[in-house]
Amino acid sequence: MAETQGLLFPEVAIEYPAQMHPQHRVMLESGSEHWCTGRDVLQLIQEFDEIGFDPFSNPHSLVPARRSVMLPENSLVIPWPTDCLVYANPPYGDALPDCAEKIAMEAKRGCEIIALVPARVDTEWWNVKMGVNLWLAWRGRMKFLETVAALKARHDDQVEKAAALGVKPPVRPRVKMVGEHLCEGQSATFASALVYFGPRQHRFIKTFRDYGTIWSKT
Repeated sequence: MAETQGLLFPEVAIEYPAQMHPQHRVMLESGSEHWCTGRDVLQLIQEFDEIGFDPFSNPHSLVPARRSVMLPENSLVIPWPTDCLVYANPPYGDALPDCAEKIAMEAKRGCEIIALVPARVDTEWWNVKMGVNLWLAWRGRMKFLETVAALKARHDDQVEKAAALGVKPPVRPRVKMVGEHLCEGQSATFASALVYFGPRQHRFIKTFRDYGTIWSKT
């Protein structure tokens, strides 16, 4: 184990970029870098297999992993388990390329991983850092879960932009609570992908093919 850690991880721990901290929410075009997975997607993941490890969790996550990692523990500098399914829904801010690279590293080390990421197929992190070979292009725009504060912050930002342009502001979104802390967010402004790394490719295709288009690099 010591030899493996020495090969994969630098002696000096890599700190999370500040944007990864849930209290430092960066307003991107998508509104928030933290998108919690909805129950419909989690149900599909669990049909594939039990989730053993969630490396990018947060205090509000509904992911039923046997073990979850959240700040201040840093999942970028620890080895992930190779004896269970890893479900990774990384933050979508500036830290995404580092997370994509870590996912690829752990997959090469033998982890079986399903990752939920934006389908940004023209980016370096997708093609080089993550090196996607098998993935599902989710049909339609996915609805993630988020806190009411995040939903309100996005709406306020949209209202401010509408006022600056002199156009009609958007209608205030209805809040549909899902659990104690999370609500159903607005549909994402980006396409989503479920990326697979592991030996059970046929099972992945069978489980997810009805929910979008399966792509495989030949």
